[in-house]
Parts: sequence; structure tokens; C-alpha cells
Amino acid sequence: MAKTVTTREGDTVTVTHKDGHVTTYTMKVCERCGEEYPSYCNYCNNSECNIAMWREEGCEEHLPNGLPVRCVKHNGLMLEHEHGDHPDYVFPVDIEYVGDITDSDRVDYEYFMPDDDEPASDDKVRKSMCETHALIYTDGCVVVTMYECCYAMWYLSEGYKEPAGMCGGGSLWKKNEWKLTDESIEKIKDHAKRLYNEQPDNT
Repeated sequence: MAKTVTTREGDTVTVTHKDGHVTTYTMKVCERCGEEYPSYCNYCNNSECNIAMWREEGCEEHLPNGLPVRCVKHNGLMLEHEHGDHPDYVFPVDIEYVGDITDSDRVDYEYFMPDDDEPASDDKVRKSMCETHALIYTDGCVVVTMYECCYAMWYLSEGYKEPAGMCGGGSLWKKNEWKLTDESIEKIKDHAKRLYNEQPDNT
């Protein structure tokens, strides 16, 4: 099996990919932390350095759950999720792919994981497909999440011959192929229970 080979001469890095094509880029040094990073990136890979820079520039933070900064919008707003500024945002939840792994999925994995020279196993491909969505709504029965500006609906409880957390619909997610992780299911259930208990008629 062909391997990805990376070589460096001075500040120039050359990558020969598995399929034979070659890319070249230069490395530069961050003036703040001294870390090297590729010239095609706007910032270094040191998240603490970047966050410190944005804070010094007076960028606003919106972290309602006290989670780390995971997204910075074009206006400098720092968020714990890309949709953390949605008016109905609750907290991040994770989803996983449970459908069949296709050859196309393996090709995608090898393209986006060029440094992994081992065969693309089903487990590795599934792990690479996991996503973190923003919880927007739940009534304890169904769940609505948002990811990359698209909504999806999920069933919180078990269905007929289906486990809890399965996808009920969404433009990017097919039924029976995606589900909420078990940890996220419990997290959402706890949230729904708190909402129920906070209603005046249920106290």
C-alpha cells in the first residue's frame, strides 16, 4: 500500500500523497508564541495563543455553558459551538454514524487522513465521521439539532426495533444511518427532565 511521504528542506515542505500527486508549502513562525505553521493557514495551531490574541483585540465571548472556545465568527465573537449564538441554543451534543461503510467513505477517510498509512477500518472511518451539533430544542420525546446551518430531528426514546437517539430526518443525515451518542442521549434527557420540573404545574 502506498504511503504519504513528507520531506522538508529549509522552510519548504513537500508532501507526496498516496495517489502520487505532490503538494508543496512553506512554514512560517507565529510572532506571538513562536510555533511554526503552514503558510496557507491564517493563524498558528496553538488555540491558546489565538484565543489570547482575540481577547486582547477585545473580541466578545459567548460561552453559556462555560465550555472552551471552539469557534470564532467573522466579527470576532467567540463561541463554544459554531451555532452557539443561536437564540435557542442549549449545549453541544454528539452524533455518530451507524450505517454501512462504503468504499466511497474509505476513499474520503484516506483523503482527509493522509498521515494514516494503515487500512481504513470500519471503526476508524466511523470515528472520523462523528459530528458535534448544537441542541436547539427537545420536549423529552424528539430533539432538534443544528450543524453547518442545517437542522436535523432525532427520536430521544426507543422506537419499534430501533434504539434510542436515531435520526428522524434532516437534509444531511439519513434515517437509520445516524444517531445521537449514548452520552448525549442521557445529557438531553436530564435537560428535558429539568425543563419539566421547572414548569409551575409540575413543582
